[in-house]
Amino acid sequence: MRGMFATKAEAEKRAAELKCKGVFAMGSLWMPCANERALHDALQKAQ
Repeated sequence: MRGMFATKAEAEKRAAELKCKGVFAMGSLWMPCANERALHDALQKAQ
């Protein structure tokens, strides 16, 4: 799925690109930003 990464490092790199802090686990995958709400906010700002 788009926006989900196999490693924490990949998610951290994407978080830096989106200018958000932190990462969070979603099952065995990682997503950028501190939580899903912060991710959605960062994605909207990036458009």
